[in-house]
Amino acid sequence: MQKAKRRERRKDIRLPKKAPLVVVSSDFAGIFLESEDMSLGGVLLRLKQPVKKGEEITLQFHLPNTVKPIEVKSRVANVRGDEVGVAFVDIEPDDKMQIWSYMISKER
Repeated sequence: MQKAKRRERRKDIRLPKKAPLVVVSSDFAGIFLESEDMSLGGVLLRLKQPVKKGEEITLQFHLPNTVKPIEVKSRVANVRGDEVGVAFVDIEPDDKMQIWSYMISKER
């Protein structure tokens, strides 16, 4: 019997782009780590601290060749072990453009 394919619910393409970032929640002050992949709508993280689906967190990151850091309110969309899918909730258009520029660049 074949395994059923997981239905893809993302609306944005994810690329294996790494970015150093800080995760802040009501349960912890700030954890430094690197994204596993990135899209215009969110990131995939490997997070050792427990978080719950639906939990609101803030991400802070500075992409290469950008002037200002990005700070975006986000929500935990999915948790599978230490893999945490995070969706951006409130992102400025300029920040979205910085992410897009980074995603299409050759930098990792």
